[in-house]
Amino acid sequence: YLLAGSRFYEPEYNVNFEGGYTSTSNNHRASVNAFYMIRNNQHVQISSQQDPGDPNSFYYFTANAGKGVNYGLEFDSKIKLTPSLSIKSSLGILVTSVDKYTFDSGSENISLGDREQAMSPTYNFNLGVDYNHQSGFFSRFDLSGKDSYYYSESHNQKSEAYLVSNAEAGLKRDKWTLSFWCKNIFDKSYPIRGFYFGLEPPNYTDKLYIQWSDPRHFGITISHQF
Repeated sequence: YLLAGSRFYEPEYNVNFEGGYTSTSNNHRASVNAFYMIRNNQHVQISSQQDPGDPNSFYYFTANAGKGVNYGLEFDSKIKLTPSLSIKSSLGILVTSVDKYTFDSGSENISLGDREQAMSPTYNFNLGVDYNHQSGFFSRFDLSGKDSYYYSESHNQKSEAYLVSNAEAGLKRDKWTLSFWCKNIFDKSYPIRGFYFGLEPPNYTDKLYIQWSDPRHFGITISHQF
């Protein structure tokens, strides 16, 4: 189904500028990094239902946009409050843009771009607490979050911002580790991917179909280091 003109794409070329700073001591480590990327002939992932009446013709393929820009900051740190207790944190800030471009969907030329790039949340962060006792007992708790983002370059449907928590506790003895863990403690349901196309007859109207996150799950892990 894929049109002949959509089967090939040109190389993308990037120019990157990056700089950072790191500070360390006995009780802390922190680093910050700034970056700026100029993208020429940017690669974009397009999804298109090539035949409006046939959902089996929904394809993903790579195409070229015009220019794009990515820039932002990355920060991470670890602070040791006591010999056993430490706090870890990280933060990412991302700003993106892509010029307007068009592609042939099989039935019409569609204009896209002139907005943020897909799968590019403006922020993401993680905050965690680690406890490691000299007896071998350890525990961890972390909270992570992510801003909303466009699911695809091919449509304007967006995800939701979310927060999710994880925890783990266990015991280390010699080369053995026993841990009890739980992911997504509060059973938060949040969207990961979104697909926008016509699947349902008789009119095959475009509709958003969402891939959701994993629910809360927990378990026990036993490991041995050789």
